[in-house]
Amino acid sequence: MDSDTVQYAHFENIEDEIALILNKEEQAKEIKINHITDFISKIWQIHPFLEGNTRTVAIFAIQYLRNLGYKVDNSPFENNAKFFRNALVRSNYRNAVLNISKENKFLIKFFENIMHGKNHKLQNRELHIHWKE
Repeated sequence: MDSDTVQYAHFENIEDEIALILNKEEQAKEIKINHITDFISKIWQIHPFLEGNTRTVAIFAIQYLRNLGYKVDNSPFENNAKFFRNALVRSNYRNAVLNISKENKFLIKFFENIMHGKNHKLQNRELHIHWKE
């Protein structure tokens, strides 16, 4: 953020990391919103797709949610593409020197809108690490 970056998986470890996260997913006992957002965030952070990683993860998320029984289409991802991408960044970004921890609440708001019919405002300015209410 502000010229810093998320630490993505090393390219030599992508297959192993994807296998690990998918195996954990298969073993999950409860599928709640925190679990779903964490799962999607980790897939994105592994960065398995060279081009269009965020778009491909969005399509994966749609298929995943449909598999869980949710009726979802591409429109929330299309209409909030920048917010979705930046929420994924915030859910993976940390900087100990600046006292910044990973923050999942934005991704939760995004998925609550989709899964629970909430109407959270999804404003990109809130995702900036220096933003104050």
